Amino acid sequence: MTSLSGALLHHFQVAELPSDASPHNGGRRQDILHNLAQFCHYKAQGKIGSGFDVSAAVYGSQIYRRFDPSVLQLYSSAVSLICAIESPNPVQPSEGDLEVASDSLAEFASMLKSEGWNAVAEASGLSQGLQLMLGDVAVGAKTPVMVSKVMAWRQKVIDSGNLEDSAWGRLEKLNEAVMKKFKELEEAAQSDKEYASTVRKISNFWCYAKLSLQMAKHGILRHSEVYSSANYLIAHPTLEWEQQGLGEILQKLRSQFILVRKQLKIMGEESGADIEPDSQTKLADATMELPGVLISGVPGGTTYYLVSFTSSLTLNPAGGMDGLFAIVIGEQAQECVRSFWTENGVNPLLLKEDKRGTLAHDASVFGRKRSQLGK
Repeated sequence: MTSLSGALLHHFQVAELPSDASPHNGGRRQDILHNLAQFCHYKAQGKIGSGFDVSAAVYGSQIYRRFDPSVLQLYSSAVSLICAIESPNPVQPSEGDLEVASDSLAEFASMLKSEGWNAVAEASGLSQGLQLMLGDVAVGAKTPVMVSKVMAWRQKVIDSGNLEDSAWGRLEKLNEAVMKKFKELEEAAQSDKEYASTVRKISNFWCYAKLSLQMAKHGILRHSEVYSSANYLIAHPTLEWEQQGLGEILQKLRSQFILVRKQLKIMGEESGADIEPDSQTKLADATMELPGVLISGVPGGTTYYLVSFTSSLTLNPAGGMDGLFAIVIGEQAQECVRSFWTENGVNPLLLKEDKRGTLAHDASVFGRKRSQLGK
């Protein structure tokens, strides 16, 4: 839907989209595309969702908070009339209907530029050295049913006056803490000249130590061989590198995300919505134990603050639990996760984070790709 909307807007020169050759500058040239795609999704689905998938597709990696849904509902009846008149089996409009439809089109065009679109899409992303991985578990979820259960539970909590002390309220605070750590990593990547080499050292250090500990657990190595200075440090939460700089940020981010997942389980139990099924909890827990894995979970989590690392890591109340995600440090960790997922029925997806969002590509690019495939 987002691609189709973007192609039409670009073709008719309604909106100027950034190209794949232009630098990403965090601009808002895609606003009209975002607004139109959100409306189209709403009409196609018959409901107003969180909108994070559209926003991620349009703007790229971001911290997201949904717009006020009234901006869509305000124009819904007018657009329904337009759709009815132009459908394959159109209704016979009266002169009054045509006048209303004409006025509605003008109102709809102004709606796309309305200030009522108050969504927050703050540019963000994974810092250098971190990679997003996604896996498909081929188990769909009845998202509307789950959302209705969570929202009904939330309303009861609000009515009781305990929202702040509930799993919902705790998740909001934890999400903000997690995003603060991601921002600290971004800042470190931009300001610390030693950032890249430090991340590489941590990656190698972490992978080697965890693998050694696993080998010891299965009797491949003696524990006396494992507990060299490096492996001993990684095996204990009080290790020196975790208390300083990047190590401290990574360790706290991981710890806070574990708390996020715990609150999600509580929310699911209290609302009756299976937000993180036990089978996927086991897979996510096992993934987090793999060397170099920073965090892992199911796509869909936390509160109305949403994190979208396009393609897309989304933390969303009662979203579709049909996959797994992981954020890993280094290429060794990626290979390890791919192997583990494949062995356990999870299909690794060939996707990656994109900080640019929707782009206008030159058609010749696709022509060259087709010719290359033909060879």
